[in-house]
Amino acid sequence: MLTCSKKECNENATQIVKLLLFTDVHAEPAHVFATICACCEEHQLPDGEIHKFFRDTWETLATGFEQRGFPRPNIDKTQFAWVPLEDYEEFKRMCENADPKSRVVAWKN
Repeated sequence: MLTCSKKECNENATQIVKLLLFTDVHAEPAHVFATICACCEEHQLPDGEIHKFFRDTWETLATGFEQRGFPRPNIDKTQFAWVPLEDYEEFKRMCENADPKSRVVAWKN
């Protein structure tokens, strides 16, 4: 179980940050979950901190996509939102049942 990312909070997470990574090539975005979690709305990181985190680590993320043969995501088109942790759990289940050739972990923070 993931725990809240807020400093000194060890509560179980109920929300996680989901990114939609768009490229200049594909119309459909890649769905990526960051292990930035919160136990409640009050413990969510401010949007500015999330933007800064991804801007600071963007090269690692984009390079991971390129190394796997995918087009580089466009940071200016990237969207993110807090979603229920159940969305992440469902995504993991779908990936576990997918064709092994289609499973790729590009980056994990």
